[in-house]
Amino acid sequence: MTRVVIGCGNPLAGDDGVGLKVIEELERRGLPPGVKTIPAGLPGLALLGLLRGAEQAVIVDAVHAGQEPGTVICCQEKDLARLSWRSLSLHNLGIGEALALGRLVDPATFPPRLILVGIQAGSLTPGQTNLSPPVAAALPLAVATIYQLLGGGNGA
Repeated sequence: MTRVVIGCGNPLAGDDGVGLKVIEELERRGLPPGVKTIPAGLPGLALLGLLRGAEQAVIVDAVHAGQEPGTVICCQEKDLARLSWRSLSLHNLGIGEALALGRLVDPATFPPRLILVGIQAGSLTPGQTNLSPPVAAALPLAVATIYQLLGGGNGA
């Protein structure tokens, strides 16, 4: 079974880089066999190619969902349909729009199990390379959530 964890975000825009920081931490700790990490940056429609053929995909990104900064939000794909994608995405072509398009145009190679782990952003200052304190403090919970979704691993 092919499983991927895709980190999205802009490392030069403060908290928007949290998805990439989560990928760094997962790689540092190690992953269960058969799991591949992908630091995707701002993938837009290229996200569809990264998902192609995976049995399970976890997408990690900063979100704007009206929560306190640092709140970790875990949504299955079916739950995402009820949310406003514009409110979740911090990028021009949101993850939601790309996922909806992928499910529509290429259902045979789209992951049957897709989950978004979002971390509520606080500061999105251009040129800032550090995460805000509440978002940095959320990294361990985001990483532990991903290990749980993957069914184990090196969550210590």
